[in-house]
Amino acid sequence: RNVYLKNLNLKNFNKFICFDLGCNRGIFSVIASKIFKFVICVDLQTKYNKCIDEIMSSNNQKNYEIINGIVGSLEVSEKLGENQRIINLNDLIKNKSSGEKIFLKIDIEGGEFRLFDEIDLNLVNIIVMEIHNDKGSLKKILDKLNDNNFKFLCFNDKLNKISYPDTTISFVRATKSNQL
Repeated sequence: RNVYLKNLNLKNFNKFICFDLGCNRGIFSVIASKIFKFVICVDLQTKYNKCIDEIMSSNNQKNYEIINGIVGSLEVSEKLGENQRIINLNDLIKNKSSGEKIFLKIDIEGGEFRLFDEIDLNLVNIIVMEIHNDKGSLKKILDKLNDNNFKFLCFNDKLNKISYPDTTISFVRATKSNQL
């Protein structure tokens, strides 16, 4: 989880809302809850909710909310399970923030490519994400970040900084203005 916060200036993050997309059991979410003003934990799997609540409680954290669903759109072959829903990230950010800066952590197993077809990058200040190169075009994501005045760094799975078009890119961190 080090890649998500590595070399970032954390002193003003208490003014940010963190959206942890693909929060899983909440390990990053609990770290984020100690740094950010509030954490929105988003995961498709409801089975992790109790684990997230327990880890937050054992760390005396109450500044979080769990939302179950898939962010973005579904492929035709995918089906939602019971108690699962599609979440429009743009609407979620607008509904959960009131002018705070937005930190977006994305680990949605290839869904990042579909998410970038829909995301309004004007709503976001910092993005850190895991990349699944076999699921889509990284160039399309990086071009959209660049077109929206984000500066980005790419890392391999050992967290070494590398450059596009290196095919071993596993993580991207993008910041708007001087948020780094």
